[in-house]
Amino acid sequence: MVLQTIAKWVQSEKFKKVFIIAENTDWGIGIGKLTENAMAKAGISYESMITERNSQDHYVELTKIKAYKPDVILAYIYGSGCTTS
Repeated sequence: MVLQTIAKWVQSEKFKKVFIIAENTDWGIGIGKLTENAMAKAGISYESMITERNSQDHYVELTKIKAYKPDVILAYIYGSGCTTS
């Protein structure tokens, strides 16, 4: 899915700079690496980082994303940090 779809979507939307942020789980790290490979193969500029899924403070991540000035952010973060009670 990632190799065949994400890069094509990024290209079709004419995004030039992609920021990939993934949670530090097997799934997050794995899909992040697949996305990096897809972007590299398609010749799309990207920056990426791994984040703590349950973190309450994302200052470092947001600062890095803002400095890179991406056209799109691909966020692979799933679970308790994405929901509220």
